[in-house]
This record gives sequence, structure tokens and C-alpha cells, in this order.
Amino acid sequence: MFLKLRRIYKDWIRKKTRFLNKVEGSNFIDIQDIGLQAGQEGEKPPVFISYATRDGLYDKFIERLSASLGGLKLDHDFETIPACDRRAASLFKPSFIKFKLLTLNRPVIWLDADSVILEAIDFPAGDWDVGLIKNDRNSKLPWAACFIYFNNTPNAMKLLDIWISLCSNHALERLDHHRLIMSINAASKDVAIKDLSESVDLKFVRDSGLGKENNRWG
Repeated sequence: MFLKLRRIYKDWIRKKTRFLNKVEGSNFIDIQDIGLQAGQEGEKPPVFISYATRDGLYDKFIERLSASLGGLKLDHDFETIPACDRRAASLFKPSFIKFKLLTLNRPVIWLDADSVILEAIDFPAGDWDVGLIKNDRNSKLPWAACFIYFNNTPNAMKLLDIWISLCSNHALERLDHHRLIMSINAASKDVAIKDLSESVDLKFVRDSGLGKENNRWG
């Protein structure tokens, strides 16, 4: 199922790339360069991104999330993908994030589909690449994977590339969260991580149903 999902995604990327690469006079757009030109037109606000499987459950969750962001007039860009198992859906996450970071040419904030934003968040300024919130329920996974802020920087892209590589390794048993922590550890010397826990506290809630523990971060 994961390989089928990747094929569908690659077809989707090819279609969007063909559109972006249409000739307008003598100007061409290189999709690989889009995300590396942040800052040329001034700092842009982040876009909240997510996807949900079309399974009658998570697509309803993402409608709720969209409504919460729309009510706050916060930019968001959501997609739905074919229904698939949890493993395939979770391992697809970093590839989706990278695509959005490149094509939107703005910082992006990944949200799990079953979350809700309660109020606008003021993010700290500074020279950092990736913003994370602490995971209170598992000391072996110190950062949560349900809320991740990616600035449009080469080092943020480096972390994503490592995460994508690990999520493509079918020999690993763990899902995206464990592989994210592995990626952070591997890229720690290059990637500037910002703790956003205080900024996000009480403004972000992940759904506590479906067997998830009832805590702020999920």
C-alpha cells in the first residue's frame, strides 16, 4: 500500500510540475529551486498543512481542522489521499511536507489531521530552521510529531531529506514519529531547532479519541 501511495503521489507531483514548468515567454520555473529562495520578497507567514485519508473518518477530522483555521483566518493548504493503512499514511508525511515547502515557497506548519487550533499563535522571531513542541508522554520521543514548523531554509530541507530517506526504509519497524527523532539526532549539528512549546501551549489540541492518550500534544 505504501508503494502504491508513493506512485499516486509521484503522478500528482509530475502533473503539478508540468503546470509550473509551462513556458511564459522565456521564463522557466525549476521546481527544485522554488523552496530555496525564501526571504527574497520579505518574510512570509507560515501556511498550515495537512492531509487526511479518504476513509470517512480522517477526512471528517480535517474538515474540522479546516474550520478551526478558517475561523481564525489562518492560511492553510490541506489535501486528501486514498484510504490506506496507518503505516502507509504516516510514512508519507515527510514527502508531503517537502512538496508543500517547495511549492508554496513559504514556511509551513504540519498539523495532524485530528487536531484543532483554538487561537492564533505568535511565533518567536529568530534564526532557526525547525520549530517543535515537547512530547510529554514518552521520554524516548522528546519531540511531538503532530505539530512541526518548517522554515524555508536549506537546513530544514536537509532534515526533511533525512526523514524521507528513513521513511522509505522498509526494514525499519517504527512509524514516522520515531524516524523523525532519528532524523533530528542525525542532523542536530546543522539544524537549528526552536522549542515552541510555550508559544503553542493551550492553543493547539490533538483529538484524544481512537485510543490516543488525553494530553495537550497527542
